[in-house]
Amino acid sequence: MKSIYQFLLILLLGSCAHIVPPDGGIKDTNPPKLIKANPLNNSLNIFPSKVILTFNENIELVNMIENVRLTPDINTLPKLKVIKNRLSIQFSKDSLKPNTTYTLNFGDALVDLNEKNILKNFNYTFSTGSSLDSNYIKGKAVAVKDKSAIDKCLITLINTDKQVKYTTKSALNGDWKIMNISSGNYELFIFDDKNLNKKPDLKESYYSKKFHIDSSIDMATNELISYNVSSVSKLFVLSAKYINDYIISIKFSKAIEDRNKIKYSLMTELNKKEPSLILTEKKDSLLLYHPFIETDTLYMNIETDTLQKILIKQPKKRKIENMRIDVDLPIVRPEDDVFFSSNIPIKLINSKKISINGSYQNFEITKNASYKMSLKHNQNGKVKVIFEAGSLSDLNGKENTGDTINFRTAEPEETGNYEFTIKDTLLNFKGIVMVKIYNENSSYLIKTEINKINKINGLLPGTYALEAWQDVNSNSIWDEGNYMENINPEKIRLLKNFVIIKPNWDSLGVEIYMN
Repeated sequence: MKSIYQFLLILLLGSCAHIVPPDGGIKDTNPPKLIKANPLNNSLNIFPSKVILTFNENIELVNMIENVRLTPDINTLPKLKVIKNRLSIQFSKDSLKPNTTYTLNFGDALVDLNEKNILKNFNYTFSTGSSLDSNYIKGKAVAVKDKSAIDKCLITLINTDKQVKYTTKSALNGDWKIMNISSGNYELFIFDDKNLNKKPDLKESYYSKKFHIDSSIDMATNELISYNVSSVSKLFVLSAKYINDYIISIKFSKAIEDRNKIKYSLMTELNKKEPSLILTEKKDSLLLYHPFIETDTLYMNIETDTLQKILIKQPKKRKIENMRIDVDLPIVRPEDDVFFSSNIPIKLINSKKISINGSYQNFEITKNASYKMSLKHNQNGKVKVIFEAGSLSDLNGKENTGDTINFRTAEPEETGNYEFTIKDTLLNFKGIVMVKIYNENSSYLIKTEINKINKINGLLPGTYALEAWQDVNSNSIWDEGNYMENINPEKIRLLKNFVIIKPNWDSLGVEIYMN
């Protein structure tokens, strides 16, 4: 009998040596679920001082500032507090308006405590009146030019009758929606609020529209354009700062009609029509190219409609560099100009000290911009350009030490041809259509009309984007308009990576539909 007990004891101890941990069970993938609300969700005729929401598991709120939003806005935001599975929402006295539907949207803020499962876009709604407003408005924030989505745009909808404001933000795909809106007259503002100051600033993209709401509205897309404060009466400098050792970027309050009317001085030198003052494409900023100044800071006196004295901090590590010249493209079309770039702004060109394949004649070299030169020539094949010492001088008055640049012209079999026709089946386009075909190396601008066959010969191989727009004001550039001045953007079709050019290949009969 004793041996039997010993055997059972050994068997028991042996089984204890192989302990298996308990199974943790199936991972929780379900978001929290609302099981009780006091007052009830969608309640009428209430002015709650406190709302208690109870969920089926413990919760927490994350990124509340970014996610949680009450519409319409109130002067004093409610206080939110989580205790285990209960969420308390406390409203300040007299913060709610009568006969108004309020919706508290939590976005991605409401998660369970353990697994962080998100209860997406949970809403709690109530009305201080006898009915719930059921209208909604939704849209999609996109760029006017290429229709790409813009996320995190601030959407503001103002009831101009009741002075009630609704706000939300666009999602990653540009979509936005505001619910439970009362009927009335509204003004909608959408802008890419990069500096988070809740107002449109110069160069931030925006959209504006006034309309009446008496039912739900699906706006499909909202095309945002660059904000331009052209309504500002006076021209003045918003900012001035170095963007490299030789360039100061000067941003103005509105577009500049004539840069020659701007007077400025750096330290003591006064310039009235300085050619180094370059107007940018947007016409509301200037690039000032100037000689190297060895000071930690300098003052700029600039006179527009007002006289301003601006302190500009210089970069900490600065030195005078030797001028270097390089060709933009090592292979070019025989009929195209050849472009050269300099690391320092060019002041003077002495073409008598420049040779093309050993000749000092039969070419023309021109300064196009502070850092750019273009060369017209009649050479084919391999081309050697020699910039002798003293052929160039920079804005510091320092001459170059000499450069030899090599490039070659493309053979016909190395290029491709592209034939296209602009089509418009809806007959929306009239008059001149501008077409721009470009990539990072080359750009071609064609003036055409609907249904006219166009052809570009000898394009270098590569992938090109294509823009086609109705040139309403015949200025050969695309104008994006101004909502404030009731100027619509010019109709444009943008096709990225659309034109593919292969060596010794013709792309014929391509039809591009504007609609």
